[in-house]
Amino acid sequence: MFKKAISATVIALGISMGLTACDPPMPPDVLAALAEQVVTCEPGSVDVAFPDSVADLTGGWSGALADSCSDMTFNPLASNDETADVIISATGQIASTCKPFERVPFAQDGTVLAFLNSELASLDITPEVVAGILSGKINNWSDPAITEANGGVAASSLPINVLPTAQSNGLAATKAWLKGQELDDSASKVSAVSFDDGSALMAMAEGDVALTTYSAALYNYSTVANVMADGQPLQYLGGFTVDAFLCGEDTLVKRAVVKYLLRQDSQGALLSGVVLPLADELRLESVTKVSKGLPVPSDLPTPEQ
Repeated sequence: MFKKAISATVIALGISMGLTACDPPMPPDVLAALAEQVVTCEPGSVDVAFPDSVADLTGGWSGALADSCSDMTFNPLASNDETADVIISATGQIASTCKPFERVPFAQDGTVLAFLNSELASLDITPEVVAGILSGKINNWSDPAITEANGGVAASSLPINVLPTAQSNGLAATKAWLKGQELDDSASKVSAVSFDDGSALMAMAEGDVALTTYSAALYNYSTVANVMADGQPLQYLGGFTVDAFLCGEDTLVKRAVVKYLLRQDSQGALLSGVVLPLADELRLESVTKVSKGLPVPSDLPTPEQ
């Protein structure tokens, strides 16, 4: 389907148009989609700090890069390593030593509502119930709004204890989502912290509810409420991007390494992790932005190849 989309876009420019220097320039997104089919190699090595959520994937990425580029490598570093040339940040925050010359979305994360109630193997609720829980207006598991939203399955009377903190970018995304639903976006039971490592999820007690990230919930095997909208479960409540920050001097090798990590096949590896790949339109925007100054391959494939 991806190749068909490229073909349709290029055909729209005119069947008679080729890929020669005399033709009008292609739209940036089409050029990026075609150019990424050829790996851009720049000599050098780049230190990249990865969040824990994707640390297990770095070996596969570096090995695949070595197969394509003999003189370009990257060295994976811990998320808190302040010496990194590139920081991929799950929180949107970076070390003060990094002065980014570029910032692009790298992956997708979001917030979910984790819960522990041994009477409920699953929980279907509505955005209205989410707003009520996070604001404290719904504070007992036997609340009629929970019972109704959960298909009439009633839980015993038990106080709902909302864990007091959530990662700041996730909390902001949730509030924006609630506001967009024209619901109470106060989330007054939760305050922001710079980073949620998910450790509180492992210590949840009966009746607890936590606003946490999609990645932390998956990483800790937490039970997550299904929030239903128009009869369909939402993947997350408020979405936010995991961004790549390119630090210090603007060099082509830093751009080329990040471009490689944004390739469609590199992003596919994220499906085996705990964050999500970018939607294709946003991914190509990131590829286009980070490709500034990189050479355009002279042997670009045509859409039919």
